[in-house]
Amino acid sequence: MLRISMTVCLAGALLCGEARAGKLYQFMSRGGHYQITTDVDRKLAKKIAEHMELVYAEYDRRLSAFHTRDSRAMPLYVLSTRAKYKRIMRSNFGINAANTSGMFFVNERGPMLAAWVQGQSRTRLFATLRHEGFHQFAWVRIGQDLPPWANEGLARYFGDAIVVRGKFRTGLASGARVRHIQAAIKNGEHIGFRELLNMPTEEWGNRVIGGNSQTALQYDQAWSIVHFLINAKRGKYAGPFIDYLKLISKGFVTEDAFSRAFGTRNYDKFEAAWKRYMLELKPDPVSTAVRRLHFLSAGLKQLHERGIAVTSLEQLKQKLQDGGFGLRYIEHGGVVTVSADDDSNFEAPQPEKARKPATLTFKLNRKKGLPPVLAVEGLKPSPRVKWSLDQEGNLVDEIVFK
Repeated sequence: MLRISMTVCLAGALLCGEARAGKLYQFMSRGGHYQITTDVDRKLAKKIAEHMELVYAEYDRRLSAFHTRDSRAMPLYVLSTRAKYKRIMRSNFGINAANTSGMFFVNERGPMLAAWVQGQSRTRLFATLRHEGFHQFAWVRIGQDLPPWANEGLARYFGDAIVVRGKFRTGLASGARVRHIQAAIKNGEHIGFRELLNMPTEEWGNRVIGGNSQTALQYDQAWSIVHFLINAKRGKYAGPFIDYLKLISKGFVTEDAFSRAFGTRNYDKFEAAWKRYMLELKPDPVSTAVRRLHFLSAGLKQLHERGIAVTSLEQLKQKLQDGGFGLRYIEHGGVVTVSADDDSNFEAPQPEKARKPATLTFKLNRKKGLPPVLAVEGLKPSPRVKWSLDQEGNLVDEIVFK
């Protein structure tokens, strides 16, 4: 049976185009966990391989209780352009990959991972690889019957992670997701634990394909439950959560695995604890800063490619608002539109109890031909936009941390 998980493409102001691409070649990542097939330049391919080995190490550390079911290197396709990615997914694997920025799928060759590069920010690319890469890792280490809430919740949890000085930082809480869940709880619109935790994979998928009104909520709520189980009460539930996953890997049905791991069949009590946790959870400023920098760099990139120079943050704001700039994030279960008309997108999110306020900075780039550098100073870690040109001369943005 062919199983597929896909991360859909960022759409809106930026279009992803075709360009000259090289021939496909293969190499093994340095740690030996990924067999990479790609046509991107060697420097970028090495960077992607190093990132994925770092990701694998984090998966392995967090899920060390699970031994591999297949010792072979996991296949990873990284194609230069969306057009080539779509063509190879269709011709080699019979998959329609339209409007996706990456995917995990299983065929006769085993669990496969694929993504494309050109037209996406490096930040978006790596987030896709972390998210879909977790599905691939889970298939090999935990098994094929991981409940969809845990599979998708963990994939989002790791997809949201950032890498600071070569180390993973997890547990970030996106403001949009936190507000979505809090509103659902307050309005009594959240999905009951018994229903969500025992939802079969087929029903989960049918809701997504059928455009069920709760699709976005089921993904966000899955993430929130994973966040709760890993972080609430100083990790009180983290051990039982691993026990739950162990029992699933041994073939227990979800309800029995839950009762054995957590020592109760009382979903209501657990749901009440989750509600309290989520209503008290505050979005972390780093996630918000990354989201805003991603939005601003997309707008700045569009202006730069049109030959429109801006020399200050105020001028950037004016140009984007006058042009009606907006960005749509088409994700699992829904579409989120970010607009330049929202003044908060041009402000730095503020950390709690900070001695000094965080600031959004705009500095002209010392490197000729590259857009100005955007950063949010005063956060720990502090994100900034790094600009570069790829082998084809295309502008590339990436959010890095210091």
